[in-house]
Amino acid sequence: MVQILIDYQPFVRLLLRLRGNSPAELRALTRRREFDARMSAIVLQAQLAGLIRDDLDPTVVARLLFGAMNSTVDWFRPSGRVSPDELTEALLALVFHGVAAPATGA
Repeated sequence: MVQILIDYQPFVRLLLRLRGNSPAELRALTRRREFDARMSAIVLQAQLAGLIRDDLDPTVVARLLFGAMNSTVDWFRPSGRVSPDELTEALLALVFHGVAAPATGA
């Protein structure tokens, strides 16, 4: 998913800024809402299967995950110091392990 955002960065940036001011924007917003609903359902399925924590609202989780990914279109530069693969790994590490340092054994 990160690679798709990078490959289509200008188009994704435009899509994320839509406000429904024209018929084309309204259609794009409808598709984005459908995608959000599908992603929320996937998060819920993962929660019910015990794969991810279930104490958070699945819609909030889905929106936060995609908000983090989608924000990359505003700042990520493929020629920058972080490669697309490193960006993907950082996103996965953040999502699945957070930013807290691992606990050390006492």
